[in-house]
Amino acid sequence: MRSRILSCLTASLLVSAAAVVAGPPTPADSQALGRDVDAVFAEYAKPGSPGCSLAVVRDGAIVYEKGYGFASLENGVPLDPKQTVFDIGSTSKQFTAASVLLLAHDAKLSLDDDIHKYVPELPEYGTQITGTPVTLRHLLHHTSGIRDYINLMAMGDFAVEDYTTDGDALTVLARQKKLDFQPGSEHSYSNSGYFLLSFVVKRVSGKPLRDFAQERIFTPLGMSHTQFLNDHMAVVPHRATGYGPHPGGGFGVRHVEARDGKLFYVRGVDNDSELVPLGSDRFQMVGTTGTVVSFPPVAAGAKRRMQLSPGTAKPLVFQEEQPAALQPGDLAAYAGTYTSAELDTFWVLKVEDGRLVLHPKRGEVMPLDPAYADAFLGPAGVIRFQRDAGKKVTGFLVGVGRARDLQFTKGAGPS
Repeated sequence: MRSRILSCLTASLLVSAAAVVAGPPTPADSQALGRDVDAVFAEYAKPGSPGCSLAVVRDGAIVYEKGYGFASLENGVPLDPKQTVFDIGSTSKQFTAASVLLLAHDAKLSLDDDIHKYVPELPEYGTQITGTPVTLRHLLHHTSGIRDYINLMAMGDFAVEDYTTDGDALTVLARQKKLDFQPGSEHSYSNSGYFLLSFVVKRVSGKPLRDFAQERIFTPLGMSHTQFLNDHMAVVPHRATGYGPHPGGGFGVRHVEARDGKLFYVRGVDNDSELVPLGSDRFQMVGTTGTVVSFPPVAAGAKRRMQLSPGTAKPLVFQEEQPAALQPGDLAAYAGTYTSAELDTFWVLKVEDGRLVLHPKRGEVMPLDPAYADAFLGPAGVIRFQRDAGKKVTGFLVGVGRARDLQFTKGAGPS
């Protein structure tokens, strides 16, 4: 069987959608509306393009609807606004949240309940940090600190193409030994939170989230073409296939470069943004909405820091590091087999053609490039090696996206 890791219960919701405008339409309005909307979506009406469908609703009536592009490029099926059904992915989280709130309204649970009340399989990592439990409210607001199961499974022995079950995801979460941060102290978008909330709905209501949402939300609202999909083998008539670009980008390491008299914030190859001075070591990032890059003052001898403030979100802080200066033969110290109890996997690092190369238990081989002292950068993220008092490499920490500081320990193992 093949599906996607995202096919766990909370991640797949199929819907048709509409936009809303106000005021009674006139024939001239409708014609003008059609021209204006078509102009916006002209890019998706090109031959061979994936696209979208839309409906414009005014005073409860559809005044314009159209499909642009194809629902399936492989089969040449055009999008039809009356029939095509879309997998809306994480937009389904609002319906999971609504289901939890309905149960709270029914006095079946409290948003301040500890998640362990409903999912005792999870370790007590929340209280181990500060005594703060992970609550349903934390899960709803993406402030729990629980690592993202999708990142964890991808770093372990699962591929994106694999068919996985809810049990697989829960097992991965149960192996984690700590949180990414104290519950309530940060916001970090979390698939794990809503995956766990689907368990809460099922265990409190006695019904799978699919059935609960159907009975309490979709059927009462007349959403006859909307459903949670929890069977990867189910045939869904008129379902669209999702397509997307393959953007580049870096992992955790950023560079600030001066080129042709201008300053640039560099994420990766062909992925940078110009920085325009605002004064007092502050710069506006071109092409973003309100993102400011600043360089706060530090004490003499301390490492400089760069602060990235994306609008009203919590700033990201980067610490300056000098590029690694490796000598011939230095790479051999990093070679070996490293195991992770939290991922239940091992990675083998080898020196090949003068480069350090990562061989995961499963998946593609990944070359690693020196980033700074005892740190390497690759598709797996930033790998930060650890040494003992005798300067011997004993392990490393690696983090990708929403799963920070996963521990790998060096030792004997498969090679």
